[in-house]
Amino acid sequence: MLAKDQDGTAALRLRDIYNLDLTNASLVVLSACRTNLGGEHSLGDDFEALNRTFLTAGARTVIASMWAVNDNASKELMTSFYTHLKRGMTKAEALRAAQGETRLKHSHPYYWAGFVLTSDPARSTKAGWLIQ
Repeated sequence: MLAKDQDGTAALRLRDIYNLDLTNASLVVLSACRTNLGGEHSLGDDFEALNRTFLTAGARTVIASMWAVNDNASKELMTSFYTHLKRGMTKAEALRAAQGETRLKHSHPYYWAGFVLTSDPARSTKAGWLIQ
């Protein structure tokens, strides 16, 4: 959750992210709805805008959602993802395993396929950021 700024909004704008130094962030997880989509840019660029913004700021990997995800299924998926990551799986392996476990409980792809990993799929060495 973001804190409100001087104008009373809790928005994180693309320009704010570009100004961050995330070179020490191995992983940024954007687990809220449609976090892989942007809004302050030209049409046709929405698919990768927000994740690319974090990558440009220095993060090595971004996991973000492609659509309005289900809260409960996303919580299960993220809990599973972090469990696998802590056990030594790579980021890609951990996401794939978490999606598989979530799929066993919720078979429709809406519940388990909404999150995508962009960039470095290797092991995470730093905690990174979590924006919900």
